Amino acid sequence: TVADGANGWFVTQPTIDLSRDEPGITYYQFDSTEAGSWTTGSTTDAPEGIHTIYYFSVDTMGNTETPENTATVKVDITIPTGSLSINSGATYTKSTGVTLNLSASDGSGSGMVEMSFMNDGGSWTTTETYSTSKIWTLSSGDGTKKVWVKYKDAAGNVSLPYSDTITLDTKAPIAKKVTAPNVSTRESKTTNFKVSWSASDPSPSSGIKNYDLRYKIGKKGSWNIWKTVTTATSATFKGKAGSTYYIQVRATDNAGNVSKYSKYRWTIVPYDNGQQISSRKGFAGKVTQKSSRYYKKSIRFSKSAGDEIVYRFTGNKVYLIATKAKKRNKAEIYIDGDYKKTINTKSTKSRYRREVYHFTFSKIGTHNLKIVNVGNEDRLDLDGLAVRR
Repeated sequence: TVADGANGWFVTQPTIDLSRDEPGITYYQFDSTEAGSWTTGSTTDAPEGIHTIYYFSVDTMGNTETPENTATVKVDITIPTGSLSINSGATYTKSTGVTLNLSASDGSGSGMVEMSFMNDGGSWTTTETYSTSKIWTLSSGDGTKKVWVKYKDAAGNVSLPYSDTITLDTKAPIAKKVTAPNVSTRESKTTNFKVSWSASDPSPSSGIKNYDLRYKIGKKGSWNIWKTVTTATSATFKGKAGSTYYIQVRATDNAGNVSKYSKYRWTIVPYDNGQQISSRKGFAGKVTQKSSRYYKKSIRFSKSAGDEIVYRFTGNKVYLIATKAKKRNKAEIYIDGDYKKTINTKSTKSRYRREVYHFTFSKIGTHNLKIVNVGNEDRLDLDGLAVRR
């Protein structure tokens, strides 16, 4: 029988005919001449693999054929099996260039020799030498991609096609503006404040994987790393009194695309009421209470009309932080010697760490803020001074 596969292999089950030139009995066995293991018969099916059949005949007079005859037969009637994964089973990729992880088995057959590939909807490539990996280019355009592989053994058997899918996402996420208070005392009586952030991921979205955040102190400061590869979307920033913090965020999606840093968000951590004082007349009263809602647990106050205090600072925006409550006084505000307005700190409810006045300058410079107690009620409380740089 002539082999019907490649390289002398049978890919359909062959039947071996053992003929004699005279009556008698034929004995045979595979891959051995061991006594006691011989089988009688004139036909047999060859097992899969490469095997040598030994056979001889004995005629009716008991004459034995010597030496034994031999023949080699190669049988592989089972198609290969295999698998394919893209980028070691990743769900997403940001590049059309991927690695195909390949595995195939031919059992006891002829062994793996070739393979070919196809993008879904494309054409099969020319066969190439079998390997356990291959660099492959996905079809262009974001979305779900499927890649196919077929394996071929030395006998010419071709496997069923195997496939894997991966989502191509080449679009970077968009980091949204960081959320934080302009002045930390709006939400905190300490120098700490809450920062929140988020991002969106354009279709086909692989989803946001993590975030990096950075900050600088002052607009002209250098960027510092705050958090890296965090999955959180909010955290408490630990600030220092008298500093302005600029914070940005960027996002990485599950495909590995990285966004640009967001527009910065600034937050001022105020000076305490006793800092930056250039001069004062009165304003000697002070209340310190650990359990209070005052900024840094204290306030400075005046009970006398005409008392004044001057804060000297460098920045381009200033906020005056005070307590508003019953029997709280009005105050005159002066910037660099010029009267600006009269504020009223009286309120039917006690309100702590209120921004009772603010002023914006055209550029960063050194300035004076003077507060004069009008004295119309009981007292005037000062809690802090927020200066942006």
